[in-house]
Amino acid sequence: MKRSMIGVGIVALLVFGVLMALPSGEVYAKAEYVASLTAAYPGYSASCNTCHTSSFGLNSYGQAWVAAGKDFKAAPPPGATPPAPPPTTTTPPTTTTPPVVTPPPPPPPPAKVYDKTKKFWDLEDSWAKDDALLVASLNIVKGYDDNSFGVDKNVTKAELATILLRTFGLKELKPQVSWFSDVKTTDWYYGAVHGVAGTVMTVGADTFGPNANADRGAVIEGLVRGVGLAKKTLTVDEQAKALAAFKDAGTLTAAQATYVALASQAGIVKGDSVGNANVSAPVTRGELAAMIARLYTHPVAGAPLTMASAYVGSETCKTCHADVYLNWKGTKHATMVQDAKSPTLWNTANFATNTAFQLKDVKYVIAQGQRFVDSNYMYMTKTWNNETRTWNDAKPSNWLTGCGSCHTTGYDATTKTFSEVGIACESCHGGGKRHVLAGGGADTIKASVDVDSCSACHGGDRQVGQLTSMKHYTVFADKSATSDHYGTNCLGCHSATVMVAKADGKTTTPTWADFQTKPELKNDRIGITCVVCHDPHKYTNDAQLRKGETEICTQCHTGRLAATATSWTPGGEVHHPQKEMWEGRGAIGIPNMPSKKEINCVDCHMVDGNHFFKVGTPEVTLTSHGKAYQADSCKKCHGEMTKEEIEGREASVEAQMTQIADLLTKVKAKIDAAKAAGTDVTEVTDLYNAAFTNHSFVEADKSKGMHNPWYVDAMLKLSLDNLNKADGMLP
Repeated sequence: MKRSMIGVGIVALLVFGVLMALPSGEVYAKAEYVASLTAAYPGYSASCNTCHTSSFGLNSYGQAWVAAGKDFKAAPPPGATPPAPPPTTTTPPTTTTPPVVTPPPPPPPPAKVYDKTKKFWDLEDSWAKDDALLVASLNIVKGYDDNSFGVDKNVTKAELATILLRTFGLKELKPQVSWFSDVKTTDWYYGAVHGVAGTVMTVGADTFGPNANADRGAVIEGLVRGVGLAKKTLTVDEQAKALAAFKDAGTLTAAQATYVALASQAGIVKGDSVGNANVSAPVTRGELAAMIARLYTHPVAGAPLTMASAYVGSETCKTCHADVYLNWKGTKHATMVQDAKSPTLWNTANFATNTAFQLKDVKYVIAQGQRFVDSNYMYMTKTWNNETRTWNDAKPSNWLTGCGSCHTTGYDATTKTFSEVGIACESCHGGGKRHVLAGGGADTIKASVDVDSCSACHGGDRQVGQLTSMKHYTVFADKSATSDHYGTNCLGCHSATVMVAKADGKTTTPTWADFQTKPELKNDRIGITCVVCHDPHKYTNDAQLRKGETEICTQCHTGRLAATATSWTPGGEVHHPQKEMWEGRGAIGIPNMPSKKEINCVDCHMVDGNHFFKVGTPEVTLTSHGKAYQADSCKKCHGEMTKEEIEGREASVEAQMTQIADLLTKVKAKIDAAKAAGTDVTEVTDLYNAAFTNHSFVEADKSKGMHNPWYVDAMLKLSLDNLNKADGMLP
């Protein structure tokens, strides 16, 4: 065994020695090369022959391997299949990336300079320019103080109220007390807010939110209600079809869905840029202008009212107020202007005697057939005098520009147009569109008992001007402010509000406490006005008086003596007994003695139709139509009576009244003294009381005997006789 091991070792040494003795440059195999080859090509069967010849030199592969830097992967051995490369997990070498330098943006173009002295300069490049200019031309939107339209500004609720008011021709409403805690009577939008509240805009109970943004929902509702579509009923299918265009239809409340559907169906509004109704979004002034412009430039299906006017016409009023309409048709207001071609024309002129023109040449007949207007609105060259039944020459003049403001309804001086000929419902009540839109209601129409409805045509120094200069007009304010005993019983003659309510058949009328506490009445101190005496809706009596000429005056100018009474209560004081004086009843100890009935109150107190109620005795200077004139209350019946005679008559009555007053004082003192002495003064007191009341009767009548001269003479004589008798009976 030992010998064998020695032999193997010798052989190994010999081999090693041979290998070490190979020529320089040749590579001899090492165990590490075999390991490297196997690692590079797992499973490859390596041997010396892979790289060497039989003489231990390098074969062609071995030479290629040496040339490849002894890298088996760079020079694969014959028959070796390169293994799949392992996944790369090494981190690439870090390289320094130069920073990216972003070039600076180009400088912005210079801002456009607008000429802000130009009206609506901000519309120059606006998408809403045409629509905005349209609504501006209609005086619906007026812009800001800086000359801008404010096209991109959000619309506030106060602005929306004002714009809707103008869009639909509604009237500002100015109640004496604001309905909203956040709207003051001094705010510029005060009248507009109250004008649309509850009609075309839904409002809260106590607040309005004037400075909050108006949303699309409020705009849509306002336009639908304003154009008159709110009462239109859509079927379920119609509403669903109309809402199909809006992606957010499912989020709308029932009320919002109705308004959006109606607006969509009518073509008033469309969805926003993404197809939503977006009712909660604010609205710009440009967007609102576009929607309003659509109303004016495109017909709105189903809308019952025109857009450009607040007037609806008396025929529309007739649908709810038929009785009033029929009564009004018989008034001179209704027939002030008549169409000459009308089959119901009221005309009394005799055209057989007119050589200048015939009825067929006439467009309008004015003042119940006295004047005539041609197709150019010019007064024609003849007028008719119905009293003398003759034609008179007249100079042509323009009827429309001269008289249209009072002879027509809804007259526009700028365009020289009108909505209706004659003095129709809306002449006095104002445009009725708001009233119609609201479904009626006294608070949506002009219905004041004050003089403002009449003053437009009867103002100045004419009837209204004359009336308001007298105490009739101020009797409520004057008396209620100064009289301690003022109360509800006074209102039946002092308050137009109460008097008209009674005349209209109202069973309940305001009390004095109501006028002191209720907001709608607290500032009402309207005295006697036109409508107290005249019925604007009916022609029952001359001049459309509610009662006969004397009765209309004596309903208040009365001492309220009972119809069954023959005289006043002796010793009582009499108040405003003009009726009783005229009727000649009430005096103590004097039989009834009615005044002569050939004349009445109006004949003396309203000579020539004046409303000053001043009596000319015989003359008084009055002014009407800018001209002073002398009114004579006496000459119609007493042409021979002189001023001196009238003044003498008055002076005689005054002297007797003074004499009676002195005697009353004297006799009263004697009666008091006699009573104190225990003397029976019954008979004397009766004489005194009769004289006292009769004296009060004459004094309170204030006519100085003119209302019933004979009756007054009898009372004065009896009073003097009784007092002189009483004076003689007492020490």
